[in-house]
Amino acid sequence: MLQAVREVVVVVINKVRTLLDTQSLVTCVWSLLLIIGMTLSNTVMAITLPKDKAEATYHYYDGGGVEVTGPALFVRKSVSDNVSVAASYYVDAISSASIDVETYASPYEEDRTEYSVATDYVENDARLSFAYVNSDESDYQSDTFHFDYQEEFFGGLTTASMGYSSGSDDVLSNVSDFKDSADHDFYRLGLSQVLLPELIIRANYEHISDTGYLGSPYRKSVVNGVLLDENLPRTRRSDALSFGADYFIETWSTAIKTQYRYFSDTWDVKANDFRLSATKSYKTNWIIEGWVRYYGQSSASFYQDQFTSVFNYRSRDKELSDFDSYSLGSGFEYLLQDTEWLEKPSLAFGAEWIRYQYNDFYQYENGDFNQNNNKRLYEFDATIIYVSFSSGF
Repeated sequence: MLQAVREVVVVVINKVRTLLDTQSLVTCVWSLLLIIGMTLSNTVMAITLPKDKAEATYHYYDGGGVEVTGPALFVRKSVSDNVSVAASYYVDAISSASIDVETYASPYEEDRTEYSVATDYVENDARLSFAYVNSDESDYQSDTFHFDYQEEFFGGLTTASMGYSSGSDDVLSNVSDFKDSADHDFYRLGLSQVLLPELIIRANYEHISDTGYLGSPYRKSVVNGVLLDENLPRTRRSDALSFGADYFIETWSTAIKTQYRYFSDTWDVKANDFRLSATKSYKTNWIIEGWVRYYGQSSASFYQDQFTSVFNYRSRDKELSDFDSYSLGSGFEYLLQDTEWLEKPSLAFGAEWIRYQYNDFYQYENGDFNQNNNKRLYEFDATIIYVSFSSGF
C-alpha cells in the first residue's frame, strides 16, 4: 500500500512544482525533496503511532478590543497496532469592540465552534494521516480536509514529509443578505536531518492558493474621507519557506529551538518571522519553557489608510498593512503521579504578551477621517493565557 503512496507522492510533488514560479533556492529544495521521494526505502527504524492521550484546555485572549475565551477538548486512541483515531472540540466565545468595529459597525458577541476527526496509519518507517475540520460561526462556515505523509530513512536520521489540504468556506453577513464563497489549497513539503545526536535541522516549504471572496463584507475602505466597500482580488497565491534547528544541551537539560520563516504572495505582502525558544526539565516533574518572537510584514499593493481616488482594488484591512509584532511568552508543565487509569498526567499553564505596531494604519479621533491633525498610528497589546490538563491512558 505504502509503495503506491510513494508513487503518488512523486506525482503530486512534480505536479505542484509545475504550478509554481519559484526562485532558485526554492527550486533546489523542491528538487532535493523530489529525489528523496523517488529513493525512499525501508529502514531499520520504524515510525510509531502518536501516544494515546486526552487533554482539556481553557484559553483566553484579550487585545485590541477583542476578547476570546473558551474550552478545547482533545482525545487520541489506538485501535490497533498501526491505526489510531483522534477527535477534538474547540469553542471561541468572541466579544469584539475592535478598531474595525468602532469604525464600521457596532460591538458584537458571537460563538465559534470547531471540531475535527483524524486518523493515523503507520507501516514500518512511514505514516499516513487524514483529518477533517469543520468551523462554524454565524457568518462564516468552513470545511477543510488534510492529508499528510511522512517517512524516515537512512536509519531514521532523515525524515521527509509532504501534505495537502483543501478548504471550502461560505462567507455570510449578519447585517445583509450577502453570501459568497472561497476555496483554499495548501501544499506542504518538509525535510529534517539529524546532524549530531544533539542537533536536528529542518526545512519546510508551503504553497497556498486562494480563490473566491477573500475579504470581509463588513470592512470599508476610505476614499477622500468617505467609506466605501473594500474590494480585494479574488485570487491569491503565497509561498513560505522556513528553516529551523533544535539543539539539546545535556548538561543543562535544555532544548533550544530556532526558526526563521519567509513569506511572500501575489498581493506584494512580504513577511519575516523569527522565533527562539528554550525548554528545560527541572528536577523530576517540572518542564519550563520560554520564547520570544518577532514578526514583520510589508503592506499589500492595494492597501492604503486613505485613498485619494477610487481604485478597482482597495482595502483598509490593518492585517494587510505594514506592521510589526513582538511577543514574549512562558509556559510551565507539572508532571503528576500515575494512577490506575491515568498515565503520565500533567497540568500546564502558559501566558504570552504580544505588542502590535502598525506603520501606516491610523486611529482617528471619533472616527472622523477628515481630522488628520487628530490621528495617530495604531498600536495595541494582547495577552494570551491557557490552562490545560492532559494524560495518557
